[in-house]
Amino acid sequence: MTTQTLLKHIVKQGERWDHLAYYYYGNALEYARIVQANPHIAFCEVLPTGAEVYIPVLTVKPTDNADMPPWLSGGSN
Repeated sequence: MTTQTLLKHIVKQGERWDHLAYYYYGNALEYARIVQANPHIAFCEVLPTGAEVYIPVLTVKPTDNADMPPWLSGGSN
């Protein structure tokens, strides 16, 4: 069983699911993962001010730069 790391965010007035997705992930369309992590909050257009919203931390895999040209891999040639 994998445990997912979560950040806690306290909602400010006027914040929405897509605003949080854009702030934390850089993509407003990623809001579904935040909604799924917060079953205690009804799906609504504007989040309730002061509510605790949990933001799943994304796992990023390191890139293997071995097959990339030197000018893209960061190597010094």
